[in-house]
Amino acid sequence: MLTDYFDRTALRDFSRSILQKKLFKTKTKGGYLKMAKRLFIGNLPYSTTAQDLEQLFAQAGTVASMTLITDKFSGQSKGFAFAEMSSDEEFENALKLNGHELDGRQIVVNEARPREERPQSDRFGGGNRDNRDRRGGSGGGFGGAKRNRW
Repeated sequence: MLTDYFDRTALRDFSRSILQKKLFKTKTKGGYLKMAKRLFIGNLPYSTTAQDLEQLFAQAGTVASMTLITDKFSGQSKGFAFAEMSSDEEFENALKLNGHELDGRQIVVNEARPREERPQSDRFGGGNRDNRDRRGGSGGGFGGAKRNRW
């Protein structure tokens, strides 16, 4: 039973390492895994679609993925996107599209920065965010914080 536990944990750790490697790599035409270069594309017209961007960046090379950021309620574009190019050479060619005019706007193309980790926040709490008892905003309803009345 103890060996079964170690086998499961070793398998879990191994599968995690495989998944982590695959999350940041894309498959190229040669069949091997290679790091994809991520681009930030900004100052986009709100009417731009992901297909329009894929056609534009196809001039620079193979687009591994294209993600147009949209508002989750209206579905309208927020004016920026992220793209992954499959090789370093194609990435450099795509950077040359910085300043290209698209529907009357000059787009901005830069290397995307890594996503910053944000701390988990209490989404449903009031004003007591630093875990100190300050009596304001944390009691809800009528009369502030909950306390013994007698």
